[in-house]
Amino acid sequence: MSRSDTVFHVLEIPRPLQGYDPTSYRVNLEEKWCDCGYFQALKLPCQHAIASCNNCRRDYKNIVDPVYFLNSVCKVYEMEFPAIGSETEWHGPN
Repeated sequence: MSRSDTVFHVLEIPRPLQGYDPTSYRVNLEEKWCDCGYFQALKLPCQHAIASCNNCRRDYKNIVDPVYFLNSVCKVYEMEFPAIGSETEWHGPN
């Protein structure tokens, strides 16, 4: 853990019966980044980021990308969708 409580080194618990060796991951909460790649790809905190938040008593919900907030999801449906015409009006590859 860094002094600023944003950079962490997370070591997973080994699970030899399931064939998992302990793996370590670097997590940067400020930059929303983890070695596993899940955090960057989906813009949702991965298990390593959540563990880091728990370690420094931060609410992991504060690092969820705003695109997942309810008001953002609702904005998708603010505009009306145009009505679908008859098949003769459809334009597509022939």
